[in-house]
Amino acid sequence: MKFRTIIEGTLALTIGGILANESGFDSSRVNGISMMPAAYDENQYFSWNPPFLQYDRGDIIIFEKEGKKMMKRISNVQGDRIKSCEEEYCHVLGDCYFEEVCINRTLCPYNCEYREFTLGRDEFFVLGDNMPISKDSRDFGSIKRGDIKGKVIYIFRELKKD
Repeated sequence: MKFRTIIEGTLALTIGGILANESGFDSSRVNGISMMPAAYDENQYFSWNPPFLQYDRGDIIIFEKEGKKMMKRISNVQGDRIKSCEEEYCHVLGDCYFEEVCINRTLCPYNCEYREFTLGRDEFFVLGDNMPISKDSRDFGSIKRGDIKGKVIYIFRELKKD
């Protein structure tokens, strides 16, 4: 009887793994602290990426940029205008998930020349929640929908042992 339980459990895990992989589910660990306090280094997360999934402001996503898997929050979506100065993104015009940061940001020098651009079809502007140290769209520009590997649906927060 014990052997049968082991076989059934192994079979269930194998089939579950195949179904999860085929349905767009993924699981991995956070690498770094750019998404604190939403996600801490080494927290495990689950993401989902079926073809019909829509992405909006505030969603935490996994994407690939510069050959590296990253986790960030969508701040702006197609049609939003971004204002930048000397390669540093300073203001976001219109709706923005990080309202107080995007509209009132004062990191740009007053004497720089601004450039405005509008996010195109299936383009997203992403920011880390821990903005002072985050490498995000302010550094590498917008991302395309094709770069997105999934929307984070759950983050496991491990309790720290004292």
